[in-house]
Formats: sequence, C-alpha cells, structure tokens
Amino acid sequence: YAREVMRRIQELRKAIGLVKKDVIQAHIVCEAALEKGIEQWTEEIKAKCGIYDLVFMQNDVPLAHKTEEEIKGKKIVIYAERV
Repeated sequence: YAREVMRRIQELRKAIGLVKKDVIQAHIVCEAALEKGIEQWTEEIKAKCGIYDLVFMQNDVPLAHKTEEEIKGKKIVIYAERV
C-alpha cells in the first residue's frame, strides 16, 4: 500500500503545481486496516514525498487540496497543502 500512497501523493503534488523543494502537510483519511498497512512506512513516505507532517485520520480535514482514490479496493482520501 505504501508505494501506491506515495504515487498518489506525488500526483497530487504535481496537480497543484509544486516543485521538489516544496514541503507539504498531508492528512490521509482511510479505514483502520489500510492505515495499519501504511503507518510502518510513514518516515519513508515523508522523506520521498517532501512531507513535513503526515497524519492519519478517520474524519475529513479541510486542507487546501484533496484527492479521493481507491487502492486495492479500499477508499483513501489525501489532503495536502504547502507549508
């Protein structure tokens, strides 16, 4: 799951016009089972995607940008904004 999450975050960064040096804050809303599969990779995701703060949540968060995705049949919502 982590590789797919990184890919989706990178696509969101590109869609909002960020460059590699730009740092973001990201919140991921997903079911608990998916979070368990991803959270062990949190530091790697932060490093590879230029994330200052990565938070997993169960409720929506009104950050500036949002993408709704499906990974292996599980819904995931990624919110991001430039820090």
